[in-house]
Amino acid sequence: IALAKSLGASRIIVSEIKEERLELARQFGADRYVNPKKEDLGEVLKEVTEGIGPTVVIIAAPAKKAQEEALLYAAPRARINLFGGLPGDDRLIQLDANLIHYREIFVHGTSGSTPLHNALALSLMASGRVNGKSFISKVVSLEELPQALEEANTGNLLKIVVKP
Repeated sequence: IALAKSLGASRIIVSEIKEERLELARQFGADRYVNPKKEDLGEVLKEVTEGIGPTVVIIAAPAKKAQEEALLYAAPRARINLFGGLPGDDRLIQLDANLIHYREIFVHGTSGSTPLHNALALSLMASGRVNGKSFISKVVSLEELPQALEEANTGNLLKIVVKP
């Protein structure tokens, strides 16, 4: 969210089923945050985008349903990025090829980052356009690291800093 805002995204809509992560989305400045178990995501996207649909969709979670439904919500000529990989034993999804073809939707995947991405992130933090400290959920000692890693596996933390 912070990166998209700093690079000029006009509206950021976050869909998330965990309330803790929706709260983080609010704190990071999302314009609208939706729990699709409580609200109809498609209706929210229609309303917020005046019926057009989002032009950029980033699926950053290992969520099969989100990857499959992204095409349904995306605007014509939208870009959909699949950043969240799926588990190896359940990695296949179904996509409507006609939606991709007739609406000219671009679907691509990314994994990790390049040295250029890291340099951009550092530059944005150094300039103050992105607050790097806001990503730190916890600071722990080496002795506390095993417990912190268990907590990180719950998905409720962003980054952990280890101070020896």
